[in-house]
Formats: sequence, structure tokens, C-alpha cells
Amino acid sequence: MDAPGDGVLVSHGDQGGGYVLYVEDGRPHFAYSEYGVLQESDAGPVPRGPHEIAVSVTAEKGPRRRFSVAVDGVERVERAAPDSVHQLIGMAPFQGISVGVDRRSAVSWPLHQRHVGFRHTEGLRSVTYRPGAAAPDSPAAVAAAPREAAAAFE
Repeated sequence: MDAPGDGVLVSHGDQGGGYVLYVEDGRPHFAYSEYGVLQESDAGPVPRGPHEIAVSVTAEKGPRRRFSVAVDGVERVERAAPDSVHQLIGMAPFQGISVGVDRRSAVSWPLHQRHVGFRHTEGLRSVTYRPGAAAPDSPAAVAAAPREAAAAFE
């Protein structure tokens, strides 16, 4: 099989807020719409053959998130993901998760103009979501701080 077939691997949201991971011309791309401000990143060329393309999200302090893109377990650092972005909260994203296509209102309008919907062509086997660590200022972390401080004096 060639590098993963062109098309959307997964999308969540729309132009008002969301993200999309897609392959175009054998290069994985990650786009994030931060309340309408689009950041698109190129993870570089992918050699021929099957690959695992992963996007990881790290919750930072405050309503911020940092993304990274890895191919076969190797993080692609240069321009592979946007800088720290605001977490999408409230009603954004309006649209749910789509696998293998970016339905309805596209996350990346430039991508939509090039390939309406951009249905994935081949080789997509699965998309998996795994929860990660909570943000350092999550309610659970804030609630645990006084208990941890009190335990230090026992």
C-alpha cells in the first residue's frame, strides 16, 4: 500500500471550532479552528507502507491545550501541530466526530475548497480516542491540593 490514502482520517467540529487530521499528497496534516482562527500544520512526508498516525492532546493550565502529531510513534516536531491553543468549550464544536470524511461545515475551509468532504480513499483501519491526564488545574487537582498539603503535616 502507498502512504496512507489521501483524505480525512478524523474530524470534529466546524469552521467555528474543531480539528481535522487528514492526509494530502502523502503528507499528514492537522488543522485546528480556534473559534474561527484556523491553524494548519504539515507533519511532513510519510514513506510508502502502512502507518499509525496519532494526535496527542496535553491539557495545560487554564483552558489551553497543546497538540502533537506522531507517525509510527515518532513525534513530528517541525510544524506538525499548532502552538498552544484555547480549549473549545461551550457549544463549540457544534458538529460531532466524523471518521473518513469532514461532513457538513468543514473545519478547514481551504481544505474544503480543494476537496469537498475529502472522503478518505484507502487504508484507514480505525480511529481510537483514549483519555489522557487531567489538566493541572482541573477540579479534581484543585480539590486534592488541600488534602495533599494537610497530609504533609501528619
